[in-house]
Amino acid sequence: MTTDHRNAAGDPLTSRLEAMKRGVEKMIPVPTGHRDARLGVDEAAHQLGVYADLVELLVAAGFPAEETPQGPRFDYHDVMNLGLQSGTGRSVAELGERSCMRLATGKPESCTAPRKWRVRLAASVEGSPETVVAPLPPAPKVLGGEHIDWQADVDGPGTAEARLTTRGLVDGPRTDAVRDIHDQLLDELATGVYQYGWIPGTLRAEPRTALAHRMADCVVSA
Repeated sequence: MTTDHRNAAGDPLTSRLEAMKRGVEKMIPVPTGHRDARLGVDEAAHQLGVYADLVELLVAAGFPAEETPQGPRFDYHDVMNLGLQSGTGRSVAELGERSCMRLATGKPESCTAPRKWRVRLAASVEGSPETVVAPLPPAPKVLGGEHIDWQADVDGPGTAEARLTTRGLVDGPRTDAVRDIHDQLLDELATGVYQYGWIPGTLRAEPRTALAHRMADCVVSA
């Protein structure tokens, strides 16, 4: 990821606009059938770390938007992917990925050390709010953790609170076939055969469709 650089005229806003126009050219839009254009101009601008008038210029440059009586509306994942492809270093998507990279480059011991958590849970049935469903306790022992405490109905029926300890595990490919698949996919991401980005849940549920559109994230890749 890059930071904002001034252009030859010393204008950071013009430089940022040009970077984001290049992002529009590079990004792969969410395909029809998986798009959910709800974000207005102001929210899109906030997510991209720019002014609203710049978003309107990006629409003129080809950024996907749906016209509504309330003005242009954008798909959340398109906005996130534009941020990633622009490389301005100011978008919410870039800041989020940067945090992930800091975690990924940390020492393995920081991931495998035991960590204690307090988790509040609630369960419901969509379309039937009067139906009470009891949340199931988590099972940290499956991955080497520990179940400390479980309290039901802490905030009323259908709620619970768990206290537990988790421990990360160090693992890796166990067969040459899996290792070859990993290496090939990594090469295809690096060379642009597939584009890493944020993908809506409906498309994540259809990994072959996502890959057919050259889109991949951690879930689709897995």
